Amino acid sequence: MVWLFIMSKSTIQPSRCIVNVIGHAGAGKSTVCSYLERTSGFFVSSPSDVMRMRAREYGITLRGRADYVHVNNLIYADDPNAFFDMAFVHPRTCLDGQRAPLTVRRLKEAGAYVLALVGPDELLYERIAADVTRSGHRRPPTFEEYMADRAIDDQGRDISANTQAVIDMADFVISIDQPLHAVLQGVSRAMETIL
Repeated sequence: MVWLFIMSKSTIQPSRCIVNVIGHAGAGKSTVCSYLERTSGFFVSSPSDVMRMRAREYGITLRGRADYVHVNNLIYADDPNAFFDMAFVHPRTCLDGQRAPLTVRRLKEAGAYVLALVGPDELLYERIAADVTRSGHRRPPTFEEYMADRAIDDQGRDISANTQAVIDMADFVISIDQPLHAVLQGVSRAMETIL
């Protein structure tokens, strides 16, 4: 599933627009961000970019999810607004993968719209398995491994509840269980309605 969050912040700058694309692995977050960059001139920024930059500052090598979770926790301890603030670096910013419900809620309270792109778990799994197979770096996960990896983080916390909290904020919902051009047309229609 992909959730797309769109906000116009006229109190900060009349032309400011922030789009936050979130979703499970394989949902098409980067595809949608690239589309918005190409068609609407958005600057794409990823929370993962912030984590990689901060990991270097902390002297931590990011090898797996546990390392990302650790760096994420350090960032929030040092600067609870780091991920919120990254949305304001450019007049048109597309955030690729901001999943924190509190951050999304803060942005929504500032006038945001949330557009959820949703699809069946089997479709998301097929996309991930195909990507892993193409890369040749490791064996593709089983469907059960994929679902377990999505549900619980390395500290045993239920991350599916965070995902559902963001879906519940959606103003628009588009199924990704259709050809890509149809999904992108839906994104374009939502953008036309909002902007």
